[in-house]
Amino acid sequence: MNLKEGTLLHNGMYVIDGVLGQGGFGITYLARHVMLNRKVAIKEFFSKTLCARDGDSGYVRTATASNSVTVQKLKNKFIKEAEHISELESPYIVRIADVFEQNGTAYYVMNYIEGSSLSEMVKHDGPIPLEKAISYVSKIGEALSYIHSKKMMHLDVKPANIMVREMSDTPVLVDFGLSKQYDTEGNQTSTTPVGISHGYAPFEQYKDGGVSEFSPQTDLYSLAATLYFVLSGVIPPQAPDLVEGELNFPEIIPQSIVPIIRKAMSTSRRLRYPTVKEFISKLREAVNKAYDYDDDIVVISSKPQVGQFNNPGPQPKVGQQPDPVPGQHPKAGQQSQQTHPKSVQQNQPASVQQNQSRTAQPAQPSGSVDGAQSKVDEQIQAKVFHKQGLPQIEVPKFVPQTQREAARQPNLAPNQQQGPASKPEPVPSSQQTYIEQNWGNINQLTDLLA
Repeated sequence: MNLKEGTLLHNGMYVIDGVLGQGGFGITYLARHVMLNRKVAIKEFFSKTLCARDGDSGYVRTATASNSVTVQKLKNKFIKEAEHISELESPYIVRIADVFEQNGTAYYVMNYIEGSSLSEMVKHDGPIPLEKAISYVSKIGEALSYIHSKKMMHLDVKPANIMVREMSDTPVLVDFGLSKQYDTEGNQTSTTPVGISHGYAPFEQYKDGGVSEFSPQTDLYSLAATLYFVLSGVIPPQAPDLVEGELNFPEIIPQSIVPIIRKAMSTSRRLRYPTVKEFISKLREAVNKAYDYDDDIVVISSKPQVGQFNNPGPQPKVGQQPDPVPGQHPKAGQQSQQTHPKSVQQNQPASVQQNQSRTAQPAQPSGSVDGAQSKVDEQIQAKVFHKQGLPQIEVPKFVPQTQREAARQPNLAPNQQQGPASKPEPVPSSQQTYIEQNWGNINQLTDLLA
């Protein structure tokens, strides 16, 4: 039934290396351009039910004389299909490089895609992760929207007809053997028999004349069914079974997109999304909402108030603007007050100055854990989910390890402190009081960040 390996086509320009696949109206071969030594895919028109092949010559003839007229019409349609595909310009649609007639039938040459189909990927590696699956479906949706703008319908969208390039991870829509062209009024211009891919074909494709009028919702159903499969590894139920039944979803499919797929796979076309573009938009919106915290977060400052701890932190240099308070902006033309470090120390009580001098620590090495963490703490802001009733509290500045160890000791007089004399004083009671007062809020914050 197939051409033999080594068969030459188109005056010796191409040589057959094997078979890639076969459908109801054609056989796709792996071939090679002889002069360029480049792989190509060649599709041959060959109807399983209407054609037969001479074993020695490879010549294709009609199985019976009565079918000759039908076969000739289908062959002409096959050539027309190649012409239409060759006019399409999309990175997500297979490209046609050549078309010719030989052996009593017709052939068209396509760029060979190094990679696997979505069907093969799922069978080999299991369900595809959500973000990658949405990316694939979105790009094929873009290809479908493009051909719909040309009044063309693919009518055979399924995982096996979506190839993914190995090098670029780009999905490509192939096999336009069942595609139909429509005029400006939406009426079909070809009479190609309708094919059925169970699980992916919508209910209207099971009816006579069901796709005689242009309807993007037909391809939309098949695209949604493809997403159903790649996310779960389960082939969707056949459309006729859903007329009186309900479409059930495996638990692995995220609940956030279940209503979207369900609507796109409605038995009735009028209940589906009107366009593939809207379907893709709803999918992206649902996925982005799951990861988008920008509208539901509260920013909590990590900077403590001056005087809250032993060491109020680095002071601005002379002539340097102090850091603005988050959420506040100086009025136009108003200069922030400049503060000299010495004046700050002079204005503090003597007990605080003495305490700071005793607890002053040398600068942490840039490679130390405490020093690195303290630096990071000054530069970042914590982001948490906003929940009703969660107050905007000030998160204490990171306390280096040496001070954390000191905080574990009881409040003793200086001459009663444990350990070497060089150890810092315990953290003042003001910090302990702060933690006790805000312990409930800190627990809420910890639960949210966990």
